[in-house]
Amino acid sequence: MAQPHLRLTCLAAATTVAALAATPALATEPGQPGEPAGPPPPAALVLPNIAPLPSAPRHAARPSLRRVRVVPRRIRSGSRARVQLTLSAPARLRIRVQRRKGHALVRVGTITADAQAGKVSIRLPRRAHGHALAAGRYRVSVVAVDATGNRSATVRRTLRIRKRAR
Repeated sequence: MAQPHLRLTCLAAATTVAALAATPALATEPGQPGEPAGPPPPAALVLPNIAPLPSAPRHAARPSLRRVRVVPRRIRSGSRARVQLTLSAPARLRIRVQRRKGHALVRVGTITADAQAGKVSIRLPRRAHGHALAAGRYRVSVVAVDATGNRSATVRRTLRIRKRAR
């Protein structure tokens, strides 16, 4: 497949040849005495604008997550915890909760929320698939994606769930 800039060059050359072929040949230079003045030659060749439209500009600064913490870090089964953080710019937050099972991580759920810049607090679920979260260690991962697609660094925190008191 030809490169876009090569296609533009070929199209510009073809347009130039077509424009020159359509222009009548002048026997003499215009403005000489004794000759009738015809239409002036074109001053510049006008090409149609065929450049692709620019997409949304990507900013160099990606959103940053600061002071990310899970509050409280230890809860009893059936209770709720919160993720608190400070966001540098408006973005969509993706919070993934995974359970540690030996050395493997099993995904429990994902929360997606739109957030404004500043302090943000989001409640974590107390149940997954209709059941209370089991006792154990969980990893909470947070990523922010802004409107232009820039992603923040992934921030990971730990949550510990204890058995329910009897």
